[in-house]
Amino acid sequence: PHATLPPDLALRLGVRPGRISHIPVPHGLLLAQAHELLAPAGSAAQWLITLQLQRPRQIDVVRRVLQLPLSPLQREIAALAGLGYARADAAPLTGVGDAALKKHMRSILEAAGAGDWHELGLHLRG
Repeated sequence: PHATLPPDLALRLGVRPGRISHIPVPHGLLLAQAHELLAPAGSAAQWLITLQLQRPRQIDVVRRVLQLPLSPLQREIAALAGLGYARADAAPLTGVGDAALKKHMRSILEAAGAGDWHELGLHLRG
């Protein structure tokens, strides 16, 4: 089935040729852009409107971390990996010692199905 769109959709979205409109929506921004199509001579102008949902990477990382069965401290440690911090930064940023960090990392890696810090970061970034 075809959706019936309002004839003034571009106007409602604030889309203008050659410009990208940034429309706040839940969980990010909707990027809207109008592209003029080649229409047969004598026919009305036609436009292609493209829509793209853009979400900050940090939101996706946090969502993935929250889905893991971890303690609040373990989530904080995992989030650092997902946000691209080095493993060496985890202890000073979270205030835990190296021995405690190793213990927490075993649980985090097991919960995430990752083999090491780098793999954990890649997994959380999607």
